[in-house]
Amino acid sequence: MATMVAWGLNFPMVKTLTAWFDTSLLASLRMVVACAAYWVLMAWHGQRWPRFSRRQWLALFACALTMVYGNQMLFTSGMQRTGAANGALIMATSPMIASLLAAMAFGERLHARHLGAVVLGFGGVAVVVLHKPGAALSGAGLGDLLLVGCVIAYGMGGVIVQRLAPRVDMLHLSSVIYTL
Repeated sequence: MATMVAWGLNFPMVKTLTAWFDTSLLASLRMVVACAAYWVLMAWHGQRWPRFSRRQWLALFACALTMVYGNQMLFTSGMQRTGAANGALIMATSPMIASLLAAMAFGERLHARHLGAVVLGFGGVAVVVLHKPGAALSGAGLGDLLLVGCVIAYGMGGVIVQRLAPRVDMLHLSSVIYTL
């Protein structure tokens, strides 16, 4: 329950902070705090920096670029231009986008029931986000679009993580991704 409260407070807090901080600085601060938290966890568990192959390093760098940097930059920029409610709704599409990206990456077949759920989910978000008179891709509309990009960036990194996860401990994986 505490995790859900923290996750839910993320949207109004970031929205408020974008009025006081540059979005790049805010995103950077969020990344540094997460990185420090992972390093503390690594030290607490007595774990050392893992060794990776060259191919794994490339995958880790791609994850860092999409899941951390791209995600955070798009998130803070999007939250600056849209409301916290829209942000929460758009971010809730993450499982739908992740399942579509995973299906494409891993060649999984999506059944009609899955596709129907995805269409219904996106349709619901579109109705809520675009219900305003004169809704367009300017002002809040641009913020909404940036948040969709944020979700896609995170989903792309998630697909790469799924390839790495069977061979690498998740704490190591997360620590390295946030450090990069």
